[in-house]
Amino acid sequence: MKFDLTSEMTEAERIKSIDKFWLSFVPNFFQLLEWLLIIGFLKYLVEQYNLVLLKALLALSYLFLLFYVSSGLYSTYFRIRKFRSPQMEYFISLLISTLFILLFMQICEKMVNIIATAQK
Repeated sequence: MKFDLTSEMTEAERIKSIDKFWLSFVPNFFQLLEWLLIIGFLKYLVEQYNLVLLKALLALSYLFLLFYVSSGLYSTYFRIRKFRSPQMEYFISLLISTLFILLFMQICEKMVNIIATAQK
C-alpha cells in the first residue's frame, strides 16, 4: 500500500482512494479487536492459573500479533514529502512504520490489561 501525501489527485480519485482504504481497514480493525479480546482472556487465565503452557501461549500470541502488524505496516510506503534521495524517502517511511508499530503495540498492551482486569 502506498500512502503518498505528495501525489496530485483529482477529488474523485482521492475519494475513491479513501473509500478503498476504509473498506479494507474496517474488517481488519474488528478482526484485531477479536484478537485483543482473546489475548486479554489468555492474560486473565495466566494471572488466575499461572501455568507455563498458558504463559507460552500468551507470549506467542503477542509475538504473532507483532509480526502481523509489522508485516502490514512495513509493506506500506509512507511518503510525506519529496527528498532528493530515494534511500532517504525509504528510511523515513521505515521510521514512520516503526513508530506506528511501537505506538500500536503499547495501545494493544493497555487494552489487553483492561480486558484481563475486567474479567476479575
